[in-house]
Amino acid sequence: MILTTPDNNFSDGFTDALDLFERKPLFEQIMRVTFQAPDENLALALEDKWGNGKSTFVKMMTSEIKLNHDNINVIYFDAYENDYQSDPFISLSSVIYEMVENDKNLTSKFGEKLLSASKKIGLSVLSHTAKFAISTATANLLTTTTIEKASEALAESLTNPLEEYIANKIKSAKNERNNIAHFKETLEEIHARTQKKTLIIIDELDRARPDYALDLLEKIKHLFSVKGFIFLLVVNREQFEKSIECRYGQIDSRLYLNKFIHYWFTLPKLTLASEDVRNGFYQSTLEKYLFSIDTKQKLLTRGGSLVKILSMLLENNGCSLREAERCYSVISVIDNKHMIRDLSGKNFQVSLALICYLKVCNPKLLDDLIFKRITADNMLKNLHIKPYEIDTDANLSKLNSIINYHLLSDSEMRNRRENSQPKDLLLQEIEGSRNERIEYIQNIYNSFNNMRISNF
Repeated sequence: MILTTPDNNFSDGFTDALDLFERKPLFEQIMRVTFQAPDENLALALEDKWGNGKSTFVKMMTSEIKLNHDNINVIYFDAYENDYQSDPFISLSSVIYEMVENDKNLTSKFGEKLLSASKKIGLSVLSHTAKFAISTATANLLTTTTIEKASEALAESLTNPLEEYIANKIKSAKNERNNIAHFKETLEEIHARTQKKTLIIIDELDRARPDYALDLLEKIKHLFSVKGFIFLLVVNREQFEKSIECRYGQIDSRLYLNKFIHYWFTLPKLTLASEDVRNGFYQSTLEKYLFSIDTKQKLLTRGGSLVKILSMLLENNGCSLREAERCYSVISVIDNKHMIRDLSGKNFQVSLALICYLKVCNPKLLDDLIFKRITADNMLKNLHIKPYEIDTDANLSKLNSIINYHLLSDSEMRNRRENSQPKDLLLQEIEGSRNERIEYIQNIYNSFNNMRISNF
């Protein structure tokens, strides 16, 4: 049984066993840009939908660099795991400090210098927050709860201390600028002392708390963009752009992101439309992933209708590897799963793929199909299957027939039986020599709910 794929720390880098989708060439491309681009500092981005393997890729990338590339420093930073902190500067500067402390080429005195420079910026960053400012101005006499409950009287009573605080901030602006310059110069010393660039991989940026993620982006731009530092931001671009628009209103979020990011990368994929896949030289990325998680149970057959239809439906509807994994999980929890192999007929296998896909990815459409609230044409449109695909692919042609057969009412079924000699072609295709309705879709739907295949 598989409900989730096992955790892997990918500490061996891009091995043949782990690099299932042969993405090492993308790693090499990113490394070429990192080393050869003329920019003194770079912000790169790896974008793809959730669940397509971005984190897996950058974890393998981190290990590959540590194992085989001693001419560059690498830091892996999970933004989602660190977004409990109020400000990203502290969490990001701490992982850089940790790298410096562990680098034998850098002295402990330099580590102390970096820590001192970071503390000054950290204090400045914290003092810009409203709650910190009020707390400082009132000598901690007011708690957050007190502030939130306060009325106009509170605002009036705070006027003088807040004015004094603001005046001090204005007077100290020059010191802040000097502290930032000193901090950036200290970061640049890492490159000067080690003669290595530092690649910082920011993973899960789109999953992190939106305000934290956007603040992190701003801090990278204004505080960490120095000679020798390269950032690789790992993100679902579409989702992140929505966070930008939510915060800043109706701005051009794509243009906003491009102000920060110099180069964009996307995970390579082989689709069913790829010539090598069509010619049978390679499996599509989704097919390959399904077989990779089926190595123990062996429920799938190479070239079989189940895996072909399931991967087609997933791909046509823009689904991720994670959704493919969940579809496989639905199959793997069935008690008598040997029936999946034993019932090898195309009618059963295609129906199984359809119900499995709908159960995970489109439950509403599944209900419409089961309760016959939709036409066959609209069903196919919702599955993003085009008429020419049905004409050219035997598995999709079978899917079309099964959907049309299931949606026949009792009276339509009776008319076809009574008025067709020889037997109606659709009924012949689905029933064969039997002369009764065979509820493939309904029975498989019930089987998933009962976690046991029956009535076949």
